[in-house]
Amino acid sequence: MNRNSSAKQPKADAVKGVFLRLWERICSAAHAASEAYRSHRKAPVVLLLLCAAAVFVLMLILNIKTPLIADDFTYSFVYNEDRSLQNLGDVFASQYNHYFLWGGRAVVHALGQIFLLLGKSVFNVVNSLGFVLLSLLIYLHINCFQKTRVSLFVGINLLLWIFAPAFGESTLWVIGSANYLWGMLLVLAFLLPFRLYAVRQNVMQNHMVFHVIWMFLAGVLAGWTNENTGAGLLAILVLMMAYFWINKLRIPKWSVSGLLGALVGYAAMILAPGNYVRATYFENKDSLLTTLINRAVRHTKSMYEYFFVLLLIFAVCLLLVYCQKRSDRARAIGSSLIYFTGFLASVYSMILSPAGFPMRAWFGPLVFLILALGPLAVHLEQTSSLVRPVSALLLCVFLPLFAVSFRGAYRDINRTYEEWQDRIAVIEQEKANGNREVRLSPIAAKSKYNAMYGLTDVKDNPKYWVNRDIARYYGLDAVYKK
Repeated sequence: MNRNSSAKQPKADAVKGVFLRLWERICSAAHAASEAYRSHRKAPVVLLLLCAAAVFVLMLILNIKTPLIADDFTYSFVYNEDRSLQNLGDVFASQYNHYFLWGGRAVVHALGQIFLLLGKSVFNVVNSLGFVLLSLLIYLHINCFQKTRVSLFVGINLLLWIFAPAFGESTLWVIGSANYLWGMLLVLAFLLPFRLYAVRQNVMQNHMVFHVIWMFLAGVLAGWTNENTGAGLLAILVLMMAYFWINKLRIPKWSVSGLLGALVGYAAMILAPGNYVRATYFENKDSLLTTLINRAVRHTKSMYEYFFVLLLIFAVCLLLVYCQKRSDRARAIGSSLIYFTGFLASVYSMILSPAGFPMRAWFGPLVFLILALGPLAVHLEQTSSLVRPVSALLLCVFLPLFAVSFRGAYRDINRTYEEWQDRIAVIEQEKANGNREVRLSPIAAKSKYNAMYGLTDVKDNPKYWVNRDIARYYGLDAVYKK
């Protein structure tokens, strides 16, 4: 027995030695490549722009292959009126009706109707650019005033792709993208001056009156986006103001006006009469306390279902930074916890929503969670020699996996796009034959990257809202499920 053990020991040592030498070569090669890369000053910026262009092209491909879906047909008309959108005046009239009859998200729904007014071809380009801008805003919040980190930008986009529970609904669907992608874009753009000021206090020092006015207006727009991301925004703003005070930083007047604007915008959204009309469609026989507890439990389960891996990584990074005992760890931990509080607020504020917590609405919390993880990851990259080769290795693994995932997503999106083109051909043929009652085959998505994933389609009942709105969009009397 001992002879066998002693015989196996040299082999184990040899295998261990091979792996150690391989790891040393990987680290050495990564270090050499990194040094050569950093020796060219413009190389990181150029590469970052190339990556942004690549993201734009990939998103443009998916946007082009995504047809109008579900609510897109509804919001192509003035809300609660039987006339299609023709101009901006119609958009404002529509949102006035919507505010009093259905819901308070006037800013993002107005944006969605403007996109529909401009046409799908224009939206495809603008929305692809919007996704890139959102990625860059996340990057700027994490990396502000520091050296260019291309791997950080790539990592942000991979996290959005991997962890968004309903990627297509949140970023490709016209109305969904207006609500969630563009809503978060408004929130992060408004928050950026606060984040930059926390790092350098020379931000927006001149033309103070102008900054006070435009930050108030920007705060109104940012607060008037979504119920959960608005709650996360307010939590972050309050904590950032507290951060300024604790660190004895002068609280600028524009930050106060911005906070007031966000409160006004959020209140205008929450107090919309249409919210109370909509709430009557959702029956609830439990007591208020039981209802809130049940929703909190459901949202907690969903949070761990969607983000368990990301939360685990966040916890590990937070522990590693805390254990470093460095004087500069407080800034990274403070920034991280501020965004993490915004994440929790955006999740648990939804216990007040009678309409539930659809998968597409988790896009905002995901962005806040990535923002919470970012400062910790950057701090570890600056202070640990192991982080850079490990991150390079992870990118080498996940980029090919992303390529495979993107190929599968494109196939599903293209399949439903072609089926929609067949639908349109059937509609046009039936109309040419004088038939204004048309039967359409149902279309089902298989991938979360498809904008139709989780959305309702035509039903047997021609009075069902999807059937009704497709019918009036194409000038039909009725649409039936085939």
